[in-house]
Amino acid sequence: MSLRGASASVEDLLENNLGSKHIPEQPIREEPQQQQQQQPEQAQHADQPHTHTRSRKMKQVPASAPPAPVELTPAQELAAITSFLASLPENVIPPSVDPSAPIDPALVLDFDMRSASAKTAQAVAEMVQDAWARNPVVLYARVHSAGARAVKALLADLHLAPPPTVFNVDTRTDAAVLTGLITRLAWPASASAQPRDLPVLLVGGKPVGTVGQIEALAKDGGLARLITEAGGVIGGGKKMKKGRK
Repeated sequence: MSLRGASASVEDLLENNLGSKHIPEQPIREEPQQQQQQQPEQAQHADQPHTHTRSRKMKQVPASAPPAPVELTPAQELAAITSFLASLPENVIPPSVDPSAPIDPALVLDFDMRSASAKTAQAVAEMVQDAWARNPVVLYARVHSAGARAVKALLADLHLAPPPTVFNVDTRTDAAVLTGLITRLAWPASASAQPRDLPVLLVGGKPVGTVGQIEALAKDGGLARLITEAGGVIGGGKKMKKGRK
């Protein structure tokens, strides 16, 4: 056999052996390319500040935050106290109350005032209207006060209906606290000329003035006009209500 023929035979044998053995093709791995594509994205995200997470934390509000307390205005407070005392003779202001500070609405109102709402505002407005509709003329006085006796005599001459609601404060167990509350609400601190003391005459929920001013209004008919505008009827009653102790 020639050398050329031998080499050809070797090549044929190699081709036959390779053809009889199937060598699977290795799949092309693209992971390095994917990693290369993800690296710029990760770098881009790393450069961005985490503002979204920070802003979300700032907007969080504690669910257990208590509602803001609601206080009555001086006019509302005066109506609430008067309505509370006039509703039942045994109602008194607790001795723990500080007369120089706004009273806790829960002590004198029968509805919830723990949170501000349209419903609460409406309930307060109705309370004020009802207090002065039922008690258009209210007198806070001392039994043995000369000024109080003079005002009582003027009111008795008018024969009012409904009769005036009179509180003889000095005979009550809550005299000290009630005196401080009424004088604070009736005589504002800005009105330095007004004596911060009893008697206090309220017509339609508004203080009329000092004893001298009340007597002057009674002489010129101004007191009768104020009472009529507040819903009282001149000559419609027989006698005044007894003072509440």
